[in-house]
Amino acid sequence: MLYKLKIPSLIGFIVAGIIIGPQGVGLIKDTHFIQILAEIGVILLLFTIGIEFSLTKLVRIRKDSYTELRKPDIPKRHLFDKYEWLPEIELDGYRITENSHLSEKSIKELQIRKKTGATVIAVRRAQDIHTNPEPDFRLRAGDILLFTTDRENMHKAIEFFKEKP
Repeated sequence: MLYKLKIPSLIGFIVAGIIIGPQGVGLIKDTHFIQILAEIGVILLLFTIGIEFSLTKLVRIRKDSYTELRKPDIPKRHLFDKYEWLPEIELDGYRITENSHLSEKSIKELQIRKKTGATVIAVRRAQDIHTNPEPDFRLRAGDILLFTTDRENMHKAIEFFKEKP
């Protein structure tokens, strides 16, 4: 009857259980017997799922999902393409030398943003990259700073980084 109404078999099992169970018309009152029927129902449900299961369909769904989940919401841009969408912003890098005045000082101590208008957005130290470093992040010789500022302040920032101790 439920098949003709195009209702899923799982709903049919639930409706049948309600009808014949102790709360329905009471055809079955023994709870132990109901537990056995429930276990048989689970077996039938798993069997039904197994019949409807398609390995090729699962692989296609997985492949499509994998592709869709890795699509970025915004287009990837190379640093050189930034001029299209942020023409007034400059981005540059600077390697801290052994005898630099930047070495062994924190970003806060150096007052980089106050003195140059530049913001340090990442520091590469050996193989580690520290993005958005905290003000108390201490710089070391060999670190590579990635910083950003407007065009007017870029020269000032580079000169500040190059200053002798």
